[in-house]
Amino acid sequence: MLCFGLGNSSNSFLILQTQDICTSLETTILIYAAFNLVAALISYPAGSLSDRWGRKPILFASFIIFLAAYLGFALTQTSF
Repeated sequence: MLCFGLGNSSNSFLILQTQDICTSLETTILIYAAFNLVAALISYPAGSLSDRWGRKPILFASFIIFLAAYLGFALTQTSF
């Protein structure tokens, strides 16, 4: 967990990426708000699942989701 915390880049980089693909400021704010909303909505069910399945499988799944989200931001070249 410590390694992930040290290696976790700031969400500011996500904002900069949306600015690089020429989205408007309003769209950038909406994307960031949606990102945080999804994280907040998933936190309680993920905690419940971790009580049932154990911490390691949920932590591994969260790493995969984190990787997919950041790859999605990194590979996006144009806004919708």
